[in-house]
Amino acid sequence: MKASGLIGLIEIGCNKGDCRMKGRYSIITVVCLYVVIFSFGLLSEPKTKEQCPQPLEISPYDILLEAETPNSPRGIYVVHFLERKSSPQEIHAEVRLLIPRGQRPRWSPRRQYILYECDGRIHVLERKTGKIVSQRGLMRGYPVYGWGPDDNKILLGSDRYIETQGKFTRTVLGFRVAWKDDRDDWTEDNLGDTIGFAVYGITFHHSKLADLWLGNPTLSPDGKRCAFEAYRLVSDYGRSYSKIYTIEWVEPPKKSKDMEYLPIQRLTNLPDDLLEVNPKWSPDGKWIAFEVINPKALSHQVYIASPDGSIVKPIPMPRSYGNKYKIVKWFRKSPKLLICIERINEIINTNLHEFGVIDINTPDNSKVIFCETNIGLIALSPNDNILAVYDAYAVNFPYTTSLRLIEIESDNPSISRIVRGFPDNIIVYWMDW
Repeated sequence: MKASGLIGLIEIGCNKGDCRMKGRYSIITVVCLYVVIFSFGLLSEPKTKEQCPQPLEISPYDILLEAETPNSPRGIYVVHFLERKSSPQEIHAEVRLLIPRGQRPRWSPRRQYILYECDGRIHVLERKTGKIVSQRGLMRGYPVYGWGPDDNKILLGSDRYIETQGKFTRTVLGFRVAWKDDRDDWTEDNLGDTIGFAVYGITFHHSKLADLWLGNPTLSPDGKRCAFEAYRLVSDYGRSYSKIYTIEWVEPPKKSKDMEYLPIQRLTNLPDDLLEVNPKWSPDGKWIAFEVINPKALSHQVYIASPDGSIVKPIPMPRSYGNKYKIVKWFRKSPKLLICIERINEIINTNLHEFGVIDINTPDNSKVIFCETNIGLIALSPNDNILAVYDAYAVNFPYTTSLRLIEIESDNPSISRIVRGFPDNIIVYWMDW
């Protein structure tokens, strides 16, 4: 494919210990490169039937799905690009079942591992060997928030004990961080037992948090600090209060039954009637992005704040964006945010989704990159320049589906390339790239 083509100009960044190449490549070139680099080692390493339903090559550029079709079970699938079939005019891929019953797969930042949920347990699959390891104990319905800033940290929901009349009672949601050293692998013992109880996570009483529930933690790039939501849960309504707090992980001065020694503070001083949700720490560590919701006005705003709270400011949005947004993620290599914009199409009386890129330093450069997808499932490529969009149309029964690739930096980012070989009857619930 020509460099000026639709799916072009991908910068390849290999992990520590691997090569690092920079340049302009088409998606076809990228597929060829990763096949040359990774395939020999992957195919030469044995995988048992107990680990995977069939011998599979898992590339770091595969798209991960939680999906099902009328003829195949719900589970984790991979979208594997086929360089020999693809051409400048068409992109071809095959979709293969990886883990039956698996849910919500997530690539680790260095693409070494796949985190997923299965049968009420947390699992980690090592990409190169296909080795699957499990956390000891059940999830018990607590959320799995995903990876931290590197392959060594996983954020998990947990019990949180609060003090009532001198007794500790488990009544609200907390969180913790499972972690390992660079030298270790995610063995079963590591994932289950090396949780820094007093250092990583908030599982016990802290006076600044009182009886608040905690959620959506996000770690700083160095892993030493964390931002999270603290909120009051109201049954059948939502939240009556939600604020972003920050914490610095420090060693306890002595053994303590609570966590009063941990430095915790609010990130902003915005009025209490505004809800602060969905914090995301930037990869360079300079900003925490979050959403501010006014329940009375039914409006959203995107804010950024410095980690110490000395700077708190809204990001101006183009008027064409409307007033309802959701932060999807930071771009890995630039101060930009990918956001989802929700609109109501009055003609067909349904919600539609668009996606935008917000430039933190130059908001005037913000732009919409895709228009009107009814499902709203998207995934950003490892190098931040291709957006994969899943969509479903109720034209034929049960669905007519598609996977489209969009070049973000294209002069016309509303034009997309359909991936050939993607099943037209697949129902996708989750996607990560």
